[in-house]
Amino acid sequence: MDRIDSFNAIDLGGGKKGFQDQILSFGSGSQEGTWVSALWLNSVQEEILAVIEAAGFVADRTKWNQLTKAIRSQRLNYFEVGGTANALTVALSPAPAAWTELVGVPMRLKIAAPNTDAVTLSPNGLSPKALVAFGNNALKPGQLPGGAIVTAIFDGTNVQVSVPLAPRFSSSVTVISAPGPGSYTVPAGVYRIGPELWAGAPGGGGGSNTNNGYEGTGGAGGGYAYKEIDVTPGQVIPYVNGAGGLGGSPGNPGAPGQTTSFGSYFSATPGEVGVHGKFGVYGNVTTGGIGIGGDINIRGGNGAGALPAASDGTGIGGQGGGSPFGAPPAPASGGPGVDGLWPGGGGGGAGGTGGNYGGRGANGGIIIHIL
Repeated sequence: MDRIDSFNAIDLGGGKKGFQDQILSFGSGSQEGTWVSALWLNSVQEEILAVIEAAGFVADRTKWNQLTKAIRSQRLNYFEVGGTANALTVALSPAPAAWTELVGVPMRLKIAAPNTDAVTLSPNGLSPKALVAFGNNALKPGQLPGGAIVTAIFDGTNVQVSVPLAPRFSSSVTVISAPGPGSYTVPAGVYRIGPELWAGAPGGGGGSNTNNGYEGTGGAGGGYAYKEIDVTPGQVIPYVNGAGGLGGSPGNPGAPGQTTSFGSYFSATPGEVGVHGKFGVYGNVTTGGIGIGGDINIRGGNGAGALPAASDGTGIGGQGGGSPFGAPPAPASGGPGVDGLWPGGGGGGAGGTGGNYGGRGANGGIIIHIL
């Protein structure tokens, strides 16, 4: 379509042509109007009807709002994608000659199948461009759910995809607190998960068995690890959730905690056990466990050493170590050791005048996030 360029078209300024009125006068002020050619009228008619008909309407001379309805419907920007789950194609009409024609153009795409990897889009055979989420991050598996309609806009470099992406973090999580082996089955439609692991923690050291004022140190906190894993629906992944160790009996160390593991992907190890004070550990600490093989690996909190005996022969058992993003430290005690808190909190050392047991270490934990 172009501006009128027939006989008596006038210059509107800036090289733009327009119309002038016809003025009938017997004097010198007469003026011929701009001739309206059939070519120009047909171009206007077809430009308008192309929008109306492409939106699915049938031209109707009795209706004067069809162009408004066509624009409002935005059906011109709705497409069912072709190609594969990770290499999308789409047929725009009219076909763009280059990506530059599509900068800022919203394309509403109906997704056929969920993606299993990063995704590209190729309209009408143009070179593929990456579909990205906010921040120009490549899409993760499952972020384009099958049957969803997403809005994609080319920004000059990538095709940004807005709502409704499947959430990166789902409110659906699986929490495993019972110790021992088990298995996790990946739900339908899930292609990426983010498990968190805490190791089972050791018990605190036992107190004096001879009323000599020697007390127990705290067991250290279990290690922590987090990892994002690409999976497939129905995949079965074995795990072991580490058990916590018993507190030490009078005059003895606590029992060790156990490692928590998720398949062969990664694990979290327990910390050092609490020991009895007769081994010269006043003021010393036990070292926390650590994550192994995760994207994030953090050491558990150290267990505190026992405090020296008072004049009456009593002492204070050491504080149990806490766990990262999990349990706070178990408090120091002048009596039986305080049990560690879930997940992965080390047992506190025993204090008092004799005969007290150390606190039990907490079991490990596994929390699986659907990404």
